Amino acid sequence: MKALSSIRLEAWLWLLAMLVVAIGGSRLAGLAAAHVVAGPKFHAINIRLGFNLPIPVVNGAYGGWQVVGVVWITVALLAASGWLLTRSLARSGAPLFTIVVAQALVGVALTSFSILLSSDVYVYVIDGREYGIYRDNPYGSHAVAAHGDPILQLLLRYFGNPPPFDNYGPLWNLLAGLVAKLESGTALLFQVRTHRALALLAAVGSTLGVARMLRSAPPAVRLRRTGAFALHPTVLFETAAGGHNDIIMVALAIWAFAIADELPLVAGLLLGASIAVKYLSLFVLPFLIVYAGRSRARNGAAAGAIALITSALFLKPFWTGPQILYTLIGHGGQFGMSIGWLLNYWSFNTGTQNEPAFPGAPSLPFFGQLSLPRIVELGLFSSFALVAGWSIWRFAKMGRWANVWRTITAFLWASPIIHPWYLLWLSPALAASKRWGVYAWWFSILCFLPYMLDVTAPREVPIPLMFASPLIFLIAPIVIAIFTRRTAQRTGNSLS
Repeated sequence: MKALSSIRLEAWLWLLAMLVVAIGGSRLAGLAAAHVVAGPKFHAINIRLGFNLPIPVVNGAYGGWQVVGVVWITVALLAASGWLLTRSLARSGAPLFTIVVAQALVGVALTSFSILLSSDVYVYVIDGREYGIYRDNPYGSHAVAAHGDPILQLLLRYFGNPPPFDNYGPLWNLLAGLVAKLESGTALLFQVRTHRALALLAAVGSTLGVARMLRSAPPAVRLRRTGAFALHPTVLFETAAGGHNDIIMVALAIWAFAIADELPLVAGLLLGASIAVKYLSLFVLPFLIVYAGRSRARNGAAAGAIALITSALFLKPFWTGPQILYTLIGHGGQFGMSIGWLLNYWSFNTGTQNEPAFPGAPSLPFFGQLSLPRIVELGLFSSFALVAGWSIWRFAKMGRWANVWRTITAFLWASPIIHPWYLLWLSPALAASKRWGVYAWWFSILCFLPYMLDVTAPREVPIPLMFASPLIFLIAPIVIAIFTRRTAQRTGNSLS
């Protein structure tokens, strides 16, 4: 009670402001969504039916700018009030748990958000019911048997059949299957909110992991940097409202590093589980091996071996042959709002994207026939590989976390499409000091710009704005981070 009494009134007011923004933003988004008109089908997805799901998916809407505007304003207000709340708590000497409580309260409010901007959570329900209830293998491009299940029938009418590929890791499918089995007789709305709650729980767990990694920092610094992660709108919105499972992968990875110096074998187990949720965690495995092996090289080697073995064992119940690997990288053929999309726009606009750049040349594994877009994609991922290799070497030599953030950022830049929730991959950098913390904060905010393409109907976004948006959210954070660092050096303020 004494610790709570030290909290300033302004902190309580900023927390109240965040709750009002979360609830009010949900209400306004729902009202805006009720006044838009569904656009044409996108591939096999019945966009009109998406508006009638228990939590409407607002995609491809005429008049969708109303919804985008509400979401952007909600995100901006959450960002400002979250930053001010964190600053006020740090100044008043509040205990660390106040940040966790604030995150949980705002997150609970957001779990009732009235709309969805991404349909991923409904894919989770399909995959979970497919495996957890009917024991069908969710991997592959096969049509899904509905088994007379009204929830599957509804979602297959929305997505089409086959639905989007299951490119999640096997541990996620086991978890989604367990949820589906436990909730087999519940309404679809309840199942969606369960996935939102799981994502929020993982976000809170991630905050506790970040706080552990900062345990040697002064209390005010520790609270401020933990708050920069916990109360960032990407962490709040894309978990509690979006329900994205990326945060589960992130939470397991954070805790792997948080305990690696004391329990390297358990750390390997946790990172193996993270890899088995989404295989993107493979990119940080070399860093864990180096980090866990600082005192004894064999600790790092053992952690790496356990991580790989653990992730492989989870795949065993689903293994149907090497072709399953193509499913796990299913988004590799989609371009949108990225450097690759900008470079390949001419090819897609002229309809030449599938023409071979070198007729007669053999197809490459994973990349297929070398068309111009594939050459761009290969070049970007080769650049990522060079950055990752250099960063691992520097991490082994100097031990700076900036090398981890650089590797994840390089992968985001190389990705053929950058969705807003992909910034959850970089979210631990929100707690970083100096330039990387500033960069991650602004990158994660500005990456809400791509929602304009998801929410609005085709051609409702002006072409100049379409081209400008990736440049804004990729370049502006770099400029801001450099400018902020220089300002801090001139004024003597610390960003740590």
